[in-house]
Amino acid sequence: MLDELATTRNSSPNHGSGEVVSCRIVRQLLKKHGFVSRQALKKKSFKQHPERNPQFQNITALKAKYLAAGQPVLSIDTKKKEMLGNFYRNGKLYTRETVAVLDHDFPSYSSGKIVPHGLYDIGLNKAHVNLGLSHDATEFACDSVARWWSLHGRRDHPHATQLLILCDGGGSNPSRSSLFRQDLQALANTLGLEIRLAHFPPYCSKHNPIEHRVFPHVTRACEGVVFHSVTLVKQLIERTHKVGQLMHASLYRPPQPFLKPGARLHLRRPADPLLREYAAEAAQCRAMWAVGKLPGRSHAQGGIFSRPGL
Repeated sequence: MLDELATTRNSSPNHGSGEVVSCRIVRQLLKKHGFVSRQALKKKSFKQHPERNPQFQNITALKAKYLAAGQPVLSIDTKKKEMLGNFYRNGKLYTRETVAVLDHDFPSYSSGKIVPHGLYDIGLNKAHVNLGLSHDATEFACDSVARWWSLHGRRDHPHATQLLILCDGGGSNPSRSSLFRQDLQALANTLGLEIRLAHFPPYCSKHNPIEHRVFPHVTRACEGVVFHSVTLVKQLIERTHKVGQLMHASLYRPPQPFLKPGARLHLRRPADPLLREYAAEAAQCRAMWAVGKLPGRSHAQGGIFSRPGL
């Protein structure tokens, strides 16, 4: 293994006979002997859960079942949060003048932050991104799904009675949060749909379809652009083009105002009956991230979840 300076060091006249060899000759010799410049790839997982493969099989079977029945299948996740203001961002732009930005990215100098929450309709190959202005909370994730249903889902799936949601186990859709289940149950009651939730196993968030079907194209469309306003970010995302895929974006205004860095956020707690019911249900599951079903009904009609499984 050789570093990037190997060609320069080996081309100096202080080796062997003292003859000078150009960097180009050194690179040709390295290539001849099988040395190629490579970048490290993130392919090794920290750990592997014993139920990893069965959960992937469940997700694959459920996805095929819902798509065959004409029911919507959503892949959701939150992209990296971005600060609004004159801050540096990776990437290059075609400009006539140098783009000057601040030399430090202090949150106190930002005018707010963007929380992009993406929703990818696997069956129709359509994506929608809700731009939040507050925090990546469970309530935000459920409101984002409700907004997608209001703008696109109801029109694209007029006969839908069920909804399958695929997501990882962290962020605004944690697999161990009873508060997320409570918000999802309220969402199922509001939409009148039976919502089924399938978490990907731990350390497997990269297999979420939205991670490689939507977010890379959004990143490419926003590279190098300084985010001065939310409207600019919305326009950039809507300009994202991919063959056969439609992209939409909308601005989500939270019920509570944006909190400046350092301000305290009011913490929500799930209802006590939900905590007891969720604890009893979790004891029957083989994993906290197993598939769960939330029928669209009121809490008075029965349990919050049915037993996970196919």
